Amino acid sequence: MEQNLDTLVNRIYEDGLQKARKEAEDILSQAHAQAEEIVKKARGEADSLVSKAKSESDYMKQSTESELQLASTQALSRLRTEIISILSERVLSDSVKQAALDPQFIQQMVLELGKNWKEDGPVSLELTLPEALRSRVDSGFEAAIKKELDGLSIDFRDISAGFQVQKKGSSFQLDFTDESLKSLLKPYLRKITVERFFSKSGN
Repeated sequence: MEQNLDTLVNRIYEDGLQKARKEAEDILSQAHAQAEEIVKKARGEADSLVSKAKSESDYMKQSTESELQLASTQALSRLRTEIISILSERVLSDSVKQAALDPQFIQQMVLELGKNWKEDGPVSLELTLPEALRSRVDSGFEAAIKKELDGLSIDFRDISAGFQVQKKGSSFQLDFTDESLKSLLKPYLRKITVERFFSKSGN
């Protein structure tokens, strides 16, 4: 009887021990599965963060390069414009000022204008010259113009260089002062400057 009781106790103990082992193994297996899932999820999130960071880094790099390129292009354009402006201004200031204070040049210009106007009938002109030319305009200057036209009156005023001319009795006046001539010639000179100094660079 005692032996049977010991056998029963041992069997119950063994059954309980096996059940406990199985439960422990199940718990351990679930724990491993959960751990793998957590690790997998963490890796996925890490990969996503790395990918996002790389995308943002690439975007920032491209954006920075684009901004630098744009800034470089704008700076070069401003520099070119400034160079053209300086060259044009220096060439025009010297050349136009010299021509606009040359009595012979002014005489030729006035005669050409007068001949064109003369096609419509008799022409008498009112010519305005710089005060600086008063001592350089002699009777021969006026006589040469009157020889071709019907009349000429000359007035000296405070203009820097060049001249203004209009038909007598008309309110229409042509302005050939040095500033007007520079404004007229600047676009043409700018084109030449660009062609000669910048065409080879492709800009």
